[in-house]
Amino acid sequence: MAPSDELLPAAPHLAEALRVLAEVARELTERGDPLEAESLGGAASALRAGTSEGRLWVGPKDEAVAVGLWEPPGEIGRDVRIVFARGFRGAAAIARLVRRLDGDGGPPIARFRLPGIPSEPGGLAEALAAQGFSPRERVDLVYPESAALPSVREVNGIRSLAVADEKAIARLLERAYADLPEERALFAVRRDPAEDARVAARKLIDGTYGDWWADASFGIDGPGGLAAATLVNDLHGPLLTEVMTDPAARGRGYASALIATSLAAVRRRRPPIPPRLVVSWENLPARRLYLALGFSPVEATRGRVWVRSGPAPAPSPSGRGGVPAGPPSTRQRAEGK
Repeated sequence: MAPSDELLPAAPHLAEALRVLAEVARELTERGDPLEAESLGGAASALRAGTSEGRLWVGPKDEAVAVGLWEPPGEIGRDVRIVFARGFRGAAAIARLVRRLDGDGGPPIARFRLPGIPSEPGGLAEALAAQGFSPRERVDLVYPESAALPSVREVNGIRSLAVADEKAIARLLERAYADLPEERALFAVRRDPAEDARVAARKLIDGTYGDWWADASFGIDGPGGLAAATLVNDLHGPLLTEVMTDPAARGRGYASALIATSLAAVRRRRPPIPPRLVVSWENLPARRLYLALGFSPVEATRGRVWVRSGPAPAPSPSGRGGVPAGPPSTRQRAEGK
């Protein structure tokens, strides 16, 4: 390793990067979030294979104290995962590394996550807001195996989806998120919403998000095409990857009926893991619907996605910066590690 106080490419120092990732993965498993732990394992595999890029932040004892990782960036910038070792998770350290990564000469950060930090330390929101980022809280919801299927109003016209519906799914994705810019910002990779929707639809059915379960994915047609749909993928167990409704078709009970139909189809497969979905906690209509249907939050999975809400910074003339001289204060630990 180079002298401390450096931001270095991760690939030449793979062992140090893998050490930090493995440490945080163990924490996540112990905390009850094995899916996020597995996700970090996938990030480690991508780094080893050279299909992702990253930077190490070198600490005061010439060791890696944080790793920032990202896949090849989309048009709007990088989607970054930032993993901190224990003892270096204070607000000042997090904000400083985000600033460093955002100004390292590469594409700007579009959004980032902080796995292993379930609740951010005091002062972090203000520091990151000054850098142009706002948080969206995300949490997994699970449909318990012991629960009866939800009782919902019957809706006519529900049909199975197929690969041939890819274009219709893309058009619905574009319409469903057109008035939900905060939700679209969580996943967008292209500037053009129509092209972004086409890319997302392809990924939903080509295995990028795990095997697509067409037999558990359903839609309802309307005058303008597909009006509502649920899509299920096998991503560490059955995941309702998309629950979407055209704004013109909301309020008709389509989402409830489609979710109930997908849950019934998933149960016929008898998977070893119960079905789940992920919700933005600030999305009150979606959250209330899922909870009313019988989904339960998995608190260990609660975390934030920090989304670019302001202008990207000008490239930094220097790649240098610093890390804290040691662990965060007792007050920082008490306020959220």
